[in-house]
Amino acid sequence: MENVTLTPKEQSRLRVINSLAAEHMTLDQAAELMGITSRHAGRILATYGEHGAAALAHGHRGRRPVKATPEALDAEVVHLARTRYAGVNHTHLAERLAGATTLEQAQGVLDGFVPRFNRRFGVPPQCSEPTSRPLDPELCVEQVLCFKHRWKVGRDNTVRFQLRALQLLPGAGTPQ
Repeated sequence: MENVTLTPKEQSRLRVINSLAAEHMTLDQAAELMGITSRHAGRILATYGEHGAAALAHGHRGRRPVKATPEALDAEVVHLARTRYAGVNHTHLAERLAGATTLEQAQGVLDGFVPRFNRRFGVPPQCSEPTSRPLDPELCVEQVLCFKHRWKVGRDNTVRFQLRALQLLPGAGTPQ
């Protein structure tokens, strides 16, 4: 008999399967407790009867995924992220690891990264039609989006606007 290490979830399932095998509950009750279908609970019970607790352990445990990057490369990337590129975000790290040193090279990295990222994590919009509308060519955006006022800064570092006094914080270009 071999030793099997079970995760907490697998241990919980083992308790339920033991209760099911001892006929303390029905297959439907066991399935509901494990959060699976009755059919799957029946398959687990059958496999448990043949292989014991080892049947509850995932079959790929301990195996390295086929598409996984080599361990040496993983270690090298982690080392670079902690030393040479410490403090950069994941996108900048990807650019650096891809060898991008210019804006054009970085854009090339992003041109490949963004579509892959969107395929993996993107969510389709609720409405596929654009929600924006074209800007009227006769509209002067500068007049609509910007108000320009000449203000006089008082000796107390304030300006008056619509019967209110606004305090300017000391900084570059303001009197102390």
